[in-house]
Amino acid sequence: MLFFFEITAKPPLVTKYLLLLIAVYFPEFGYCQYLDSLEAEKPHRFMRSIAAPTAFIASGLIVRNHNEAIQRYFNQKVDERGPKGPGHISDYTQFAPLGLAFLLSAMHKPGEHKFLKQLSLAAQAEVLMIAMVRPLKYISHETRPDGGPNSFPSGHTAQAFMAATFLHKEFGHKSIWYSVAGYTMATAVGTCRMMSNRHWASDVLVGAGLGILSTNMVYLAHKHRTGSEERKAKGQGRRAMPRLNVSAAPRGFYMSMKL
Repeated sequence: MLFFFEITAKPPLVTKYLLLLIAVYFPEFGYCQYLDSLEAEKPHRFMRSIAAPTAFIASGLIVRNHNEAIQRYFNQKVDERGPKGPGHISDYTQFAPLGLAFLLSAMHKPGEHKFLKQLSLAAQAEVLMIAMVRPLKYISHETRPDGGPNSFPSGHTAQAFMAATFLHKEFGHKSIWYSVAGYTMATAVGTCRMMSNRHWASDVLVGAGLGILSTNMVYLAHKHRTGSEERKAKGQGRRAMPRLNVSAAPRGFYMSMKL
C-alpha cells in the first residue's frame, strides 16, 4: 500500500514582505509575484496600498535628481514660511501619532483591533520601516544640508508617517479627525527636519513614502493571514482527501493533503 502526499504550503511572512518591497521598484514583477503568493487576492487592495507611498517616493527621487541649488531653494522657502521651533522637537513628535493611538486604546476607545494585536502590528511596521530606511542611509551616502552624513531618506519622517498611518488604520474609521491629526503631526515632523537644516526635501518625501508603505504592507499581510485562518476554520483550508486507485497501475491508496 502506497501513500502519496501533495503538500501545498504557503510562503512564509518574510517572503511576502520581500515580494512587496520589490514591488515598490519593480511594479509589474512584484505585482505578478504578489498574485501568485497571495493566491490571486483582489489586486485593487495591493494597488491601493502602494499608490500613495509610490507617489511620495517617486516625487522624492525626482527632486533628488535636481542639483543641490534646487534642494536648498526648497529648504529656504520652508524655513522662511514655516513656523519656528526648536530643531530637536522632532525627536519626540515623530512618535506622537503612535502615542495618540495607544492613548485612545488605553481610554477604551475601540480601534480596528484589540490592544495586543495593535502592539503586534505596530512592532511589525516598525521593524519593516527600519529594515527599509537604515540600509538606504548607508548605501546612498547622501550628505545632509548641514554637512552631516546619512541624510537619505529621513528616518524621523518615516517614523512619523508610519505612526500616522497606524493611527489612520486603527481609528480613522471612527473619525476622520484622527487621520487628519496623525498626518498633520507627521507633516510637521518632516517640515521641522527641513527647517532645522537636517534633511533635503527629497529625504522627507521618500521617508514619508517608506513610512506609509511599511504600515500598509503589514496590514495587508495581516488581512491576508486573517482571511486564510477564516477559510481554514470553515474547512476551506487544511484538508486531507483519500483516494483508492484499483483500476490502473500503480494501484494503491493515495492521500492528497493541503496545508
